[in-house]
Amino acid sequence: MNNLLPNGSAYYARTSTDEQKEKQTIQSQVSALEAEVQKNGEVLAARYTDDGFSGAILDRPALDKLRADAKEKVFTKLYIYSPDRLARDLMLQLMIVKRA
Repeated sequence: MNNLLPNGSAYYARTSTDEQKEKQTIQSQVSALEAEVQKNGEVLAARYTDDGFSGAILDRPALDKLRADAKEKVFTKLYIYSPDRLARDLMLQLMIVKRA
């Protein structure tokens, strides 16, 4: 899954604390997400990871890139480990989806 192709699927993974970052929990999310994409026989178009960023804020480098790429239709489907990885607050989750 090293070759990324346009119009495939993408995933977003995030951890928020230094402890999570040290325990490499983002890698467990990435592994699960890549396995799901592969299980579904889909092509991976992009990977987005924010390691050590709070889900309570929207200003995150990979999330910013994801949102820009969504507008450019770089991918057609987004995988997330759980909704709180995208944002902690439901209203922020909805805002991200609506603006993408």
